[in-house]
Amino acid sequence: MSGGNVNLEQVRAAIAEEQLVGHNLHDAHDPREDEVGVRLVPEGLVVFSNDERAVPMSERLFVDDDEAAYDEFMTRLRALNRLRRRQAERRRAARSAAEADPRRMGRPGRFVHVQGPLAAAQEVIASTFSAAGFRRVSSGTERVELVYGSGVREWAATVLPTEAFAATRRWGWAARVTIVVVQQDARRAIRVEGSAFSDARHTVGLFVETLDQAVDALANAGFDPSASVLTDGAAASR
Repeated sequence: MSGGNVNLEQVRAAIAEEQLVGHNLHDAHDPREDEVGVRLVPEGLVVFSNDERAVPMSERLFVDDDEAAYDEFMTRLRALNRLRRRQAERRRAARSAAEADPRRMGRPGRFVHVQGPLAAAQEVIASTFSAAGFRRVSSGTERVELVYGSGVREWAATVLPTEAFAATRRWGWAARVTIVVVQQDARRAIRVEGSAFSDARHTVGLFVETLDQAVDALANAGFDPSASVLTDGAAASR
């Protein structure tokens, strides 16, 4: 985003279009760690970056030059998002190297810690699974359950050559997802767990991929999520 007469609405539009996170425009919320902000002061606009303690650092004052201030803000914000993406990729790679094969787990899942209302974060996760083709079958206080597949299609997959057609290839797939608020390590967290997998070679992969997408959606929504490695809920309950 560059050019003359840059204003706040153009900044908001660019943030939405590029799906940038970690920003605080004109003190829209209390200070948070690792974010970029811009605020109005009597002398003009101040662009700042918060450190891991949510303390402003690298402050720069712009007097009578809103365009330069917003350009500086966007430059810092894009750099922060590039850094976050690289960190997320490294975390995923580390998890992949450390985790056991989820197809060998009875109930693979992750604990997800978030900053913000747990109910709202739970809804973001559920909506991500819905977008991937899962159907919500129950919603209660701090617990949501979704399923993939249907009985009719699963039966059809046993009598028809569904693998021969792309449109019917997933008819034999089935899985259940539970999204529940739990107590974990003296903190409340969200446990997202899969079970009742049919054709585990494919359905477990679909579950893990969708769960990663849900964590990304939480980050984009400003929840600053922290997800654990995959663990087996079946093993933990034995």
